[in-house]
Amino acid sequence: MVKSDGPDDSKALTFSSLRHHFSSLAERDGFKDKLRVHGIRGGVANKLDSNVSQAARSQALDHRAADTFRKYQAPLKAVDIQAAYHGLVPSLEGRDMQQSMEHHRDSNVPLHLDAAANNHFEADPNVISISERIARITQKIDHKTKLRKKLLQKFKKDWWETSYDEYTSGNNFSEKDTTSLFDIYRKYTPERDRLSKDLFREASIDSETGKQCLIDLITICSSTEYLVYYPGLQPDNGQCPRCRVSMSSLPIQVRAKHILQCERYSRNGAQYQQLYKNNKRAHRRVNRNYLEFCYLCAEMVDGEEEWKKHCQIHIENLTPRCGMLRYRNTLISPGLCPFCLSDGTKEYDARFRQWRDKSTLLNHIDEHLRLLKPLDLVSCPHPCCENREYKGTAALQRHFFDAHSLEEPRPNCQARKRRWGVEETETASAEHTPFKKNKVGVVIMQKVDSV
Repeated sequence: MVKSDGPDDSKALTFSSLRHHFSSLAERDGFKDKLRVHGIRGGVANKLDSNVSQAARSQALDHRAADTFRKYQAPLKAVDIQAAYHGLVPSLEGRDMQQSMEHHRDSNVPLHLDAAANNHFEADPNVISISERIARITQKIDHKTKLRKKLLQKFKKDWWETSYDEYTSGNNFSEKDTTSLFDIYRKYTPERDRLSKDLFREASIDSETGKQCLIDLITICSSTEYLVYYPGLQPDNGQCPRCRVSMSSLPIQVRAKHILQCERYSRNGAQYQQLYKNNKRAHRRVNRNYLEFCYLCAEMVDGEEEWKKHCQIHIENLTPRCGMLRYRNTLISPGLCPFCLSDGTKEYDARFRQWRDKSTLLNHIDEHLRLLKPLDLVSCPHPCCENREYKGTAALQRHFFDAHSLEEPRPNCQARKRRWGVEETETASAEHTPFKKNKVGVVIMQKVDSV
């Protein structure tokens, strides 16, 4: 059992926790069938049946009756009848494949709902009714969120079955973000980084490599950290190395940012190199040095020209991902605008502008989308998506969601409403019901009459 202070020395995982970890592992690895604890026991039983006697098998499995083994037998025949008839060596590879979970496994199948499927679910009348009720009267939802969760789980299950069958029948799910997240995470998890390189090397357990692997595995299993810091910007005895503020006195989601900003201040740099409306930078107005922090590389770049060269390297080696990424309450990958990335008229630093707030980034992308006609044939502006065209801006935004991880907010988010939930039309609706909050923070609906 894993507690808040680490693994327990004597208590094992509960069955529900073990089942959850097994099921999620199978889903992440592309298995269609569920990985069950009892299935492992069944696999062991079938292996024993072909190698030991019936008495030894029953003893190993703690079966009082030999007939109990029938519950573990696969429905497929375990004998190669043709080979047995002709006295040949049986070929059991096909049988083993049919009996194993590997028969229904593909690492390329989708692991979550794509934008179109998500839109289809949100367009369900029952879901719309529930979402509106949650938005209108949050204090009196009457457990409707549980019903919505059940509907979503059922829809995901049906969608998974359909998507898997369509994929195996030849349809190609090309709308997916192919960015390797581990390449981003590895700077913050040195133990996993070393294991990815050393775990499959042929070396004895007593070697330096073997000992280091054991140390890294123990560190990962015993870690209770919910926060990572940027490399080279860690606390000193639980305090900020610059201003000596105790990290425990700060919210966990701002601790890494606090040390980063203190490092900027110690170098006489502005907190952010934002532009004013007159296209002048903040550091020039307050007579501070030009400093920029690259979240992808986790390093500070000194000087405007050096930062432009650094941005050029990223522009020339882009990955599809444009959405923000947080790991253990720390921003490790900023948001990027796919339109700006491909704009050759801008400087490299303007093209590789790092966005730190999701809603601000999405509002910026909306400014680009307003320049396009809603129903025209549009191309994805991202340099990694050459010759990809979509019918309308709504389809393009779904592509941003699926292929570039630009996630829209949940449908009941008050800061920004989902923009691609309904197909764009040339004439807007005469009536709409925007959300607002009253003085006590209760979400209410306000109906605006058409002008």
